[in-house]
This record gives sequence, structure tokens and C-alpha cells, in this order.
Amino acid sequence: MEIDKVFSEIGEFGSYQRKIFFALLIPTSIFGAFMMLQLVFAGATPDYFYCRTDGVKEAIRNGCSNVNRTCHYEYDDAFTSIVSEWDLICDQSYKPSLAQSIFMLGLLFGSFLFGYISDKYGRLWALYPAIAGAVIFSFISSFSNSFTMYTTLRFFAGICQAGVGLATFVLATEILGPSKRALAGSLAGAFFAIGIMLFAYIARMITNWRVLSILTSAPGVLAILYYWFLPESPRWLLSQGKVLKAEAILKHIAVKNGRGEKVDHIKLIVPPVSHTRRSYSMLDLFRHPVLRRRTVIQFYSWFVNSAVYYGLTIGAAGLSSNKYFSEALSGLIEMPGYVISPILLNRVGRRYSLVGAMLVGGVACTVILFLPAGETYIKTALALLGKLGISISFTFIYVHSAELYPTVVRNAGLGLCSVAARLGGTVAPLLIPLGTVYPNLQFLVFGLLTFTAGLFNFGLPETLNKNLPETIEELDGINPHKTETMMIDLPDDRVKLLEAAMMEEEDQTTEC
Repeated sequence: MEIDKVFSEIGEFGSYQRKIFFALLIPTSIFGAFMMLQLVFAGATPDYFYCRTDGVKEAIRNGCSNVNRTCHYEYDDAFTSIVSEWDLICDQSYKPSLAQSIFMLGLLFGSFLFGYISDKYGRLWALYPAIAGAVIFSFISSFSNSFTMYTTLRFFAGICQAGVGLATFVLATEILGPSKRALAGSLAGAFFAIGIMLFAYIARMITNWRVLSILTSAPGVLAILYYWFLPESPRWLLSQGKVLKAEAILKHIAVKNGRGEKVDHIKLIVPPVSHTRRSYSMLDLFRHPVLRRRTVIQFYSWFVNSAVYYGLTIGAAGLSSNKYFSEALSGLIEMPGYVISPILLNRVGRRYSLVGAMLVGGVACTVILFLPAGETYIKTALALLGKLGISISFTFIYVHSAELYPTVVRNAGLGLCSVAARLGGTVAPLLIPLGTVYPNLQFLVFGLLTFTAGLFNFGLPETLNKNLPETIEELDGINPHKTETMMIDLPDDRVKLLEAAMMEEEDQTTEC
């Protein structure tokens, strides 16, 4: 029996799976939002600061042009940040952005590292050290005594945070049946948006950056409980040839879901030896022509989604003079999309839903360039529509990408996609100043990027209600499981003989 059929028997989103899913994604998604947004407030520049020289206090104006080298800086007491603590203003004003870039660089490295660990050693072996590292490095960074120490610790926190995001989403997806994977993507995005709003509120209440940084680590501490109840992915176990362990987990899920009568029917198809003993890496994503085409399109799409998403989020600061309200609004505008996402994904399909969201967001952003001057409300509405479209697209692309890649390289594929997203997030701040070259030019760039990515995604297959591919060979329409059902109840010596015969037949076919 194929594993997707097993889930249809024992429950695609039963009570036990719901407990695992929500316990896994709620803390880590909120934790991820806190980690990503920390520098929005911890690295904020105070609205007013002053130069005190020889007992004379003078407000700094005109871009620090009136500041001398003997100046002692003083700041208003609305909040503290790394800017006010280490005087990161004037000729040092680039450093908060540098700190964010270094954190994003950590995410980039982490995508490679934990993508490999997850596929090689299992989802849990990637998740546990990633969460522990993210919590520890983030917590220690709260006590940094220099900018160098802070950015170094944030770099390592970024590495680990990449592992948290990858492992949790893949594991949460792989314990569900095929018809519920769209719901998983939507709920993950919704939890992250809630994290954005919650963190904006917390930052408004807690104005000391060190205390705020400590609280950033708090949701991750809850993940310690995972050790006692979180199962390994049965899909990963099956891809590694660990059939008995995969069956044991599926039987446990069946019992917990109240489907105990199905336990005796759970007998998974044995993967061929050639697939279970081979190690896969990101290079395998480019060796197979079908997989290579999918990977190139996915890489560009993830880059665009991240660049436009973060670009519009950062640009949302202009929607209000209150940065806390603006940040909360950027999270709130995403929520309607997550409500309709499962409906669209399950009725319209993955491909057309993704393409539609990108095209709508792209058109909305592009139109802004052609608005007459002074149309503030229309511009704001279109910018929010663009943010809504790209946030929906980001949800869809997680689900679609996870279903496009075979199990043996799924985490490597999502890891490479995450690399593209990190590159897009790094580029985003560089696109916003285009508005100073020509009014609203940045929105044209956002729109064209999103629109072209939507067109490219027409070239990807639909995955709605399709079984997840387990091996790369299945992309050619070859299902190695079909000839193996007879192997289930055979003695070990007969199984070995049959495997040898199958391998010999494959060799002869190759020679022909």
C-alpha cells in the first residue's frame, strides 16, 4: 500500500495529527516572526537625538552635517535600541541594515546546512539542534556589549532559524494526507502573520531592546517539549528504506486517530534497494531534466516572492507615522488571504491559484507608477492589494514546491528555494530607494518581477490530490513500487533473490 493511501485510511488530518501540527507550527511560526522582525525595532533609530559638546546640547539636523567629532550623543527616551546604545547614527547609520543583512546571510548558510542534515539524517535531527541554537544565540545576543558581538551572534541565530523553518514545515506537511497539505501552508502563513502583529504589540509595550530581544527567544523554549512526543516523518523513513519504523509510526497515528481497526492493513510498499541506499544532495536537483526545469522556475519564483514581500513590508512604514501600527497592519492585511487560500488551492488547484495571486499582485504594484500625484488613498489600497497578492502567493508556493519535489530530495529542494528567498530578502532593501530616482519606480520593479514569475509558473504541473513522488525516477512516470507489492510477505531470502532479479533486469534495460 502506498503511503498516501495509508493516510486516506487512517486519517489525513485526524485528531492526533492536528495536535502534532499545531504544537509544531504555532510556536515555531511565531518564533520565526519574532526572529525576523527583531531588528525592525531593536535596530530602530530614535526620532530625536542631540549632540552635547562642552555642556551645550544641540539637536542634530540636516543629515548630521552639523556634527563634530567631539560630539556626545543623547537620545529621547521613547525607546532604546542598538542605535542609541552604540551610537549607530550619522557615519555609523549603515550598521543596523548591515546587522539585518548578516542575519539574512545566516539564513542563507542555514538553508544549505539544515537542508542536507534533514534529508540525510532525518527531520528531527535537523529540528532539535536548529531550535536549540536559535534560542541560545538569540538569548545570548541580548547581552552583547558591542555591535560586533551582536551581529556575530545574530549570524549564528540566522543559521539555526533557517533550520527551524525548513524542518518544521516539511515535517508538518509529511504527516498529513494529500488533500490537507494546502491547509497546512495556509495555517503556517497565518501563524506567521499573527506573530508579526503580536511582536509589533510587544515592541510597543516593551521599549528596552535587550528585554525585547530576550522575549524574542521565549516561544522557542516551548519546543523543548517536542522531544517527548514528536514522531519522525514516516515519508522520510520510507524513503530511507526504514519500512518497519515508518509502519510503526503510521500504526500509532491510526490508533490515536481512533482508527485502530486499520492497523493490520498497514503494509507499506518496500522501496527498491538502489533508492534507499543512495545519498542525495542539491546537485541531484539539476541532474534530471524534469527536476532541473522545476528547480530553475522555483528558484526564480522564491526569489521574487521574498524580494517583493519584504520590499512591500518595509515600504509599509510610509502608510502611517506610527511604525508599530504600520508593522501590525502589514501582518493584518495577510489574514484574508490565508482564509481563502485553502479554498482556492483545493478547488482551483495549486498552479492556477499561484499564478493568479502573482498576476493580481503584479498588476496592482505596476499600476501605482501611473497614478497621478496626490492619489494617496488609491496608492495605499493598491500597495496593500499587492501585499495581499504576494502573501497569498508565498503561501501557495510553499505547498506547491513541497509537492513538486520527490521525498528523497524534498528538503534539499526546499533548502535551495530558501536560499533564493534569502537572496530576495537581501535585495529588497536595495529596491526601495528606486523611488527617489523616479516616483514609485520601486513598485514598477515589484510588479514586473511578480508578473513574470507568475507567467513562468504556468510551466509547472498541477499537484492537487496527486501522490507525492518518493523517488526521482517517478518524475518520468516510472513507479518502482508497482512491481514490489509481491515482496511484502515473502521470506527474506526470497526478497533478496527477487531484488537481485529486478536489478539485473534494470541493467539489461539500460544496455538496450
